[in-house]
Amino acid sequence: MAIYYYTNTSPGAPTLTGAAGSLITLLDWLLVTNLGWTKEFSGTNLASYRAATGNRFYLGVDDTTTLNSRVRGFETMTAAGVAVASGTGPFPTAAQASNGQFIYKSSNPTSTRAWRFISDGTMFYLSNEYGT
Repeated sequence: MAIYYYTNTSPGAPTLTGAAGSLITLLDWLLVTNLGWTKEFSGTNLASYRAATGNRFYLGVDDTTTLNSRVRGFETMTAAGVAVASGTGPFPTAAQASNGQFIYKSSNPTSTRAWRFISDGTMFYLSNEYGT
C-alpha cells in the first residue's frame, strides 16, 4: 500500500488561506489531481468527493464562509455540500452535530497557512496551522 505525503511546499501545491473556497481548491489538488478521487458534485464553494477505492462513501464540503469550512460524510449523495438533505446516511448525524464538523482554515482570511496531508488513497489526514 502506497502512502502519499504532501505539504504546502510540495511542487504545484495551492495555498490555504481563510478565504471562502480555499479548502476546496486544496482538496481538488490533493484528492482529485493527485489521488484520483472524483468530485461527484460541486457548487459555488461546495463539493462532494469520492475515493476511487475502499468503501466509496462521500465527503461533503461546505467552504462558503471565511476562516472555517464544514465537512460531513455520507453513504450516498445527490448534491454538493454538507446539508443532511444532500444525501443519505450522513455522519455525523444531525443529532450528533447539526452542522457537520468544522475544519478551521486560518485565523485570518488572507494569511497563507502551512499544511500537511497524509493518505493511503482511501482515507487521509489533513492538518494545518490555524494561526501564527
